[in-house]
Amino acid sequence: NPITDISPLQGLTSLTRLWFGRNAIREVNALQHMSRMESLHLPGNLIADISALGNLPNLTDLEINDNEIADLSSLSNCLKLAKAWLGRNRITDVGPLQGLAQLSNLALSDNAITNLNPLVNLKNLQILDVARNAIVDLAPLVTNAANGGLGSGDQVFISGNPLSSIAIGTQIPTLRNQYGVTVHWP
Repeated sequence: NPITDISPLQGLTSLTRLWFGRNAIREVNALQHMSRMESLHLPGNLIADISALGNLPNLTDLEINDNEIADLSSLSNCLKLAKAWLGRNRITDVGPLQGLAQLSNLALSDNAITNLNPLVNLKNLQILDVARNAIVDLAPLVTNAANGGLGSGDQVFISGNPLSSIAIGTQIPTLRNQYGVTVHWP
């Protein structure tokens, strides 16, 4: 039977890791007082509201792909976040991630993102997956690379986006040839 309710966990405030993947969980309010939580994995549930995660200052790894999440604003408080798997949700705005300087792995595939500008200053990015969104322009990624972010050995996954001719003809070659980024495009 899939788990639907994690409220019985709310008193376990010393938890540092939690995995409840592929269930039917809709609400995560029970986690809001687990300030020691470092690694949280809730893929494949029915979660739409992640506001309680804003109270997890020690969170470094977050896997909440395959849910119904649209609003990432609470993650702006998770300043230690280094790895975030947010694919296959309903995300359109990545603005709340712009201050998360520790992010090294960021997966945002299969959403409805159009604008990568908030990622310009994320200089620790090593893996960025924005495949199958609605991205046209890769200039923010070129700027990120020019400012010491993305570089040799780093990977960007962008297939399945309606990229402009400038993105295909200029920005992808610049990322590859000038900065050494492995760009996964067709």
